[in-house]
Amino acid sequence: VHMVRPPDIPPEFEILSSTFANDWLETLKDNKHCDVTCLLQGQEFDANQVILCSASGFFCRLFQTGKVFTSIPSPVASFTRDVVSRHSTIQIDGSISPEVFKLVLEFLYTGSVSELSTNDEKRDKAMDLINVARMFELIELKTICENVLNEREYLNPSLGSAVCDRTGERLKDLFLNCVDTSDVVFIVKGKRLYANKVVLSTRCDVMTRMFSGNFKESKSELTEIEIPNFTTESFLLFLEYLYSDHVNFENADVFEVLKIADMYCQTRLLTMCEYCVSRKAQSWTLRKRADLVFQVLLCVQPFNTVNLINWCLFELSKHTDKVRAHKDYGKLSEENRRAVEARGPLQGGRDKRPPHENHSHRKNCVIL
Repeated sequence: VHMVRPPDIPPEFEILSSTFANDWLETLKDNKHCDVTCLLQGQEFDANQVILCSASGFFCRLFQTGKVFTSIPSPVASFTRDVVSRHSTIQIDGSISPEVFKLVLEFLYTGSVSELSTNDEKRDKAMDLINVARMFELIELKTICENVLNEREYLNPSLGSAVCDRTGERLKDLFLNCVDTSDVVFIVKGKRLYANKVVLSTRCDVMTRMFSGNFKESKSELTEIEIPNFTTESFLLFLEYLYSDHVNFENADVFEVLKIADMYCQTRLLTMCEYCVSRKAQSWTLRKRADLVFQVLLCVQPFNTVNLINWCLFELSKHTDKVRAHKDYGKLSEENRRAVEARGPLQGGRDKRPPHENHSHRKNCVIL
């Protein structure tokens, strides 16, 4: 009895999970690029204007006007801003405990609160937090606390994700390419793109090193960075991703965005580029399919795109005889030709390194 060989299954494309909340939590803990000091009962809490404004309409109005507009007792006793240093000082009302205000900051940065559960002590803290959430007009924080009290914590992760999505979108709309609030400008093809060091260093380790003092880019107040080899549109798309955690590939040069993502070690953005290419491939006609697969493989081969390379090899291996006669076959590396001729896609995700990809998985980015 002859067993029928099951059809080969192409590699799956999976977009990596977001690190947006964790990235900003680390910035809150490290007091990175802080330009706001909140004073409360003799304690100081460092914060960042970009997040306070993006995550809270209350703080956005406060920074825009210097005044508090509210029909309930204000959580802010005073607000001062040094125009020269761009540093703001906010005196928080003494009726709010430092412990509760710390949780408010955690919510603003991450969309969640880690220290709540249903035991009696935590329930009291949740009640206090609900009152403060009302004062700061944080509806979602109030809902999170109510879910804890009503033993519906399972609803909070999706709510937190929605809060982060909204914060990221407002962060992009309010601060990306805003001259007045920027402290770094990228010069791309003669055009100037304005950004914020705190956002860049929070979301990108390469930028963190650039602004830590080891690079000349960290020396001046308004840092200027020349970006060669990329178009303005593609680099702006990359910046939009760093700010919002999302990207719109419509009318975009996906392969150029992929190159930028690889250069700055943005693995999640790489997986988004891979997924976009795989979706576009569904519309390729059979006649042009081999040519396009070869083009994709030769384009992405130098980069950290394991799943996309595996997919290309899988597609080519389905028609090995015809592929051998293709004009671009000789341009493939020996490892890739061997993989195609072996008839069978390489298996595994990014943690399983196939032979043809050993050179691409590196700890350090290419520009460091």
